Amino acid sequence: MCAPATYSKGMAAPQTNFGSDVLTLESCEDGLGFLAYALREDLAEGRTTSGVELSEIRGVALELLGHASRLLLELWSSSSATTQALVDLKLSRLLRALRTLHPTTSRREFADGLQSAADLIRSSRQLERQHANRRLN
Repeated sequence: MCAPATYSKGMAAPQTNFGSDVLTLESCEDGLGFLAYALREDLAEGRTTSGVELSEIRGVALELLGHASRLLLELWSSSSATTQALVDLKLSRLLRALRTLHPTTSRREFADGLQSAADLIRSSRQLERQHANRRLN
């Protein structure tokens, strides 16, 4: 499934017909960031988004968040850099982002939730990379 035409100006929309083995944390981060950007751009330019378009965007976001959630939980549970308190905080942030998928959420809150999830993925990837570098040194 592709994002609506409104969201493909100048960028390729995230594709979601991949198996779970192809979607990485980075690709989920990129896709969520793209959707958040597209929603914010539409808001800034005063464009409306139809219910069908929002439903399609929510579907793509749900798939990306689902894959990212599984991968993040694996990363957090296997990392010695992540304490239980930090995992609880990250899970809370992830759940807040998931709540923005509800159809009654405003487009601005939806975009903010998607961006928050993308930022959480990025910070988790960076923390793990830093921790791995320290172990090697």
